[in-house]
Amino acid sequence: MSRSCRNCRRVLSLWGSPFDASSPEIGRLVSQTDSTVRQHFGHAGRRLIQFAVDRRAEWDGWRRRYEEERNRFEEMARRVNSPYAGRMATHFAAISTTAWIAHQALPFDWEYSDPIEPLWESLVEEAGEADRSQEALRHVMEWAWSNQDSFFDQASPLGRQPNNGWAGRWDKSGSNPSTDDGEWEWIGFVPSRLTEILESANFESVAITRTWFDQGWLSTNDTNRRTRKARIGRERSLMNLIAIKRSAVRSVMK
Repeated sequence: MSRSCRNCRRVLSLWGSPFDASSPEIGRLVSQTDSTVRQHFGHAGRRLIQFAVDRRAEWDGWRRRYEEERNRFEEMARRVNSPYAGRMATHFAAISTTAWIAHQALPFDWEYSDPIEPLWESLVEEAGEADRSQEALRHVMEWAWSNQDSFFDQASPLGRQPNNGWAGRWDKSGSNPSTDDGEWEWIGFVPSRLTEILESANFESVAITRTWFDQGWLSTNDTNRRTRKARIGRERSLMNLIAIKRSAVRSVMK
């Protein structure tokens, strides 16, 4: 998935390369595909919208199909015991129903087939990782609230550094961070300390931070990196921190 789509909320994203190999030929194919898509896009969307507008009498039937698809995906999620995939059933149903309508509206050279089923195992796996990433964030923040003195706060620069070093930086300005009081924007963890906190609770730190990044939960100085540079304590040089946005914390803890 391209960097420009990382924070997109209108697609179901999958990690990994869509191609089976890496070679000069594949590179040329990727470049050609990218160039073609940039030159030709949006045409089918207009035709699909016009098709829908002209067939208002069929809308009730489309709604029923959407409900049937949603129920089907919810049942599939129950079979694999994936509550998060169940919550995604509305999105899966929207995609499959739209694909079905598109095959009526547009002159495709292939017959309709469910676009979700071939990807189901991958989607369920990533849905599970996303669900686990929320658990990981709750665990990390519970640790942070219990160890507030382990974080450097610029508002209190003379604070005493813990014997085992700073866990990170948290400019909470004397507020109670477990509530909506105060103005802090992010909480930054020293990567090695965050890894320790996560892995002590059996979370895979690399997978978790990658998921946080893909979900737009991390505050960064550079859109291509997962870290944020900031100064901690009396250190003269900037440190790379894993900085979690307050908005992400609020969305998970509410």
